[in-house]
Amino acid sequence: MQKNKVNATGNSVNLKALCTLIRNGRFQEAVDNLMHTQGPESEERDKEQLLGSVLYWKGKMDAASKLDHYAQSEFLISEWATFLRDHTGGRLPDPCLFALKHYVYSIALRGYLELYNQSGICDPDVLLMLGKVYKGLGDYERAVQSLEIAAGEARNDARILFQLADCYAAVDEGKKAKLFFREAFFLDPAAFNPDECEAQFIAELSARVREDGRDPAHVAYWIPVYGTILGVFNIKRELKPVEIGKLSHSLRELEKRLPDGLTERETALLLNGYFRMIDHLLTIKAPREDIDELLAAIDRVDHT
Repeated sequence: MQKNKVNATGNSVNLKALCTLIRNGRFQEAVDNLMHTQGPESEERDKEQLLGSVLYWKGKMDAASKLDHYAQSEFLISEWATFLRDHTGGRLPDPCLFALKHYVYSIALRGYLELYNQSGICDPDVLLMLGKVYKGLGDYERAVQSLEIAAGEARNDARILFQLADCYAAVDEGKKAKLFFREAFFLDPAAFNPDECEAQFIAELSARVREDGRDPAHVAYWIPVYGTILGVFNIKRELKPVEIGKLSHSLRELEKRLPDGLTERETALLLNGYFRMIDHLLTIKAPREDIDELLAAIDRVDHT
């Protein structure tokens, strides 16, 4: 995103008025506004990007209007991600981008709310989307409420835990954010979407991983490892017996592959598993030799 480059003076685009039109879904009026304003040649490219984006979303909203509310919501959220990735979204002035997002997400919210209220059940997938849309609108408290219910229905769904952790970070619940990020990265690093993550400390860990030359495809697998080493993920909890069993089995399976060499992804998973077990042992005040054994195992992996 960028700062406002389209001035609101003279015959130039009145950005404030334009954003008001966009925020209220009055796309044709916004198009007319842009088509009938003239400004310095230096502003023409910015105006063309704005016009292209407004026309793009006018077309998408026309297409969405032919769908039922839930399908409309799914369509709009998917199209928003595409817009940011493949079109000019990232190059628009911030006020215009925020105005567009507010309108798109507000319309999407209606469909998800309608489905949730009519279904009579706590569907974790619908609650996840409600949480994501509320987060996108900046309503973090409602996002947390939706995602906490979703997490209660699907305790091991990393997608939900990632979103919940991100929202906890946004409302200054740092301990909860770190705990839930740690849980989510342990359950399924592949479920992490950096484009949806707003937490600054996660962005900093991700940058640190990249600086060390890790494979970009495996950054999510290394984030919890770096988070532990750097003291960011410093909230520990005791594991349940079933969790200990699953973790121990996972570690044994990865250790069997050590002689043949682990992939970068497997190395990160093994190290994260060791750190997870150490945290558990520290929490239950296990004998020091048990912890030292795992530290020695980490050292062996680090030197392979």
